[in-house]
Amino acid sequence: MEALVGSGDRKGGDARPLLAVAPAGLTRSVLTRLLGRLPDPDWAGADAPAFALGQPGPLAGSALGAPGAGGHADVLWLSPAVWAQVQARIVGALERHHARAPDEPGLNSARLQRMAFPAQSAFGAALPGWSSWLQKLVADGAITRSGQWLHLPGHSVSLSDHESAMAAQLMPLLLAGGNDPPWVRDLAKAIGAREDTVRELLRKQARLGALYQVVKDLFYPAERIAELAATFAGLSAASLAAAEAQGEPSEPTPTSAPDRLPPFGLSLSKPPPKAALRTSRLPPGAVEARAFRDAVQLGRKRAIQILEFFDRVGYTRRVGDAHLPRPNTRWGAEGPETEDAGPRP
Repeated sequence: MEALVGSGDRKGGDARPLLAVAPAGLTRSVLTRLLGRLPDPDWAGADAPAFALGQPGPLAGSALGAPGAGGHADVLWLSPAVWAQVQARIVGALERHHARAPDEPGLNSARLQRMAFPAQSAFGAALPGWSSWLQKLVADGAITRSGQWLHLPGHSVSLSDHESAMAAQLMPLLLAGGNDPPWVRDLAKAIGAREDTVRELLRKQARLGALYQVVKDLFYPAERIAELAATFAGLSAASLAAAEAQGEPSEPTPTSAPDRLPPFGLSLSKPPPKAALRTSRLPPGAVEARAFRDAVQLGRKRAIQILEFFDRVGYTRRVGDAHLPRPNTRWGAEGPETEDAGPRP
């Protein structure tokens, strides 16, 4: 590293040799320490993208020059080769998911990160610059966002006028069902339509982000799922508070990224096995199916179906017979959201 810094011009600020051998990119704070001053805004060249940490979207021009510009604390540069690897991993994860689950609308941000970067995601927090990477890929047309779902451009859907009219009939029925909406067969009977027609329409609406498919032929409006997620979060908070009041330690699950993230190259260590995260007691913050069942006033089977749906979309994870919120994850306007990791030192 010292040799590379020495090979560049510390006064002139040519640190491009460093970027070429940095498998996880370089931040402005690191470059400032290595060069003894702030790097020039265009030091990396036009083909090396820069991303704000803690703020979505790529950066350009004078916004790169000083700390705090535009409200971000640091900037991450990736070499063209590393950025190509990042794109390939994200697009490849979506391709595999679409091939395996063609009826599903796509992946939310948190689950896509875990599939594209399993080793780095084992620490719970979003990768530095993750939301900015996604925004750039969407802007470049490499991937598409439909509500909370990220997918390949060819996987998108739209409703015809007839389908829109039918959807307008179905949504009030789904909302009126509260925490127990009608099944596809009941919806079809209510509006006098074929079951397969209603099923396909509801799947399209799920791809558009208006509905969530909890199990086959059972769809929930997005706002109803948000309410159920809030109920789960409240139960989890109460469980955590009760454990703290009794002096119980929190579950030793890592909740932040290490000081040095693994590189984005193809040689990655495996994440810790799920079995290693299980303990003999109920972890603080965990919610059992019976507690959730009572809170939402549903039967045990339906409560478990909803909890398993939360596991599947990346909002929670199962620990023994209970479910625990994923670290640094909350239910936002577009589904599960993982907070970005802070700038790397």
